[in-house]
Amino acid sequence: MSILPDTRLEKRITLIVAILAALAIPIYVTTSPRNNETNRLALLKIRDTIEIGDPLQRVFDVYQQNKAHLKLNTTNPNEVYIETPLVFGASNWTLRIEINNSKVAAVKVRTADGPSPPNGPKDKIASDK
Repeated sequence: MSILPDTRLEKRITLIVAILAALAIPIYVTTSPRNNETNRLALLKIRDTIEIGDPLQRVFDVYQQNKAHLKLNTTNPNEVYIETPLVFGASNWTLRIEINNSKVAAVKVRTADGPSPPNGPKDKIASDK
């Protein structure tokens, strides 16, 4: 079993490090907490624009105008979720919009694991109006 000369080993290590850096930098740029703040602001703008009683189509229109890197989830006919991108080590926010008779019945900001964020806005609920 032969050992590679130091220069060949150094070149391989340098190549591996360069490849890992080339992969890691775009991932960090798109998932850094600094960038997610912009997404949270876009999510809050959507939240502030949507009102109780708005038609479902208004939710989609407002999302299209402010989506940034937000993700729209419409798998449940009674709820629409708009989510910030996954950020490692950060709390991702989700805008949960409850729909009743094709109209907005509630608008809530939640963290990815369920509760309201400590510095998040109050819920908008139909009974408040």
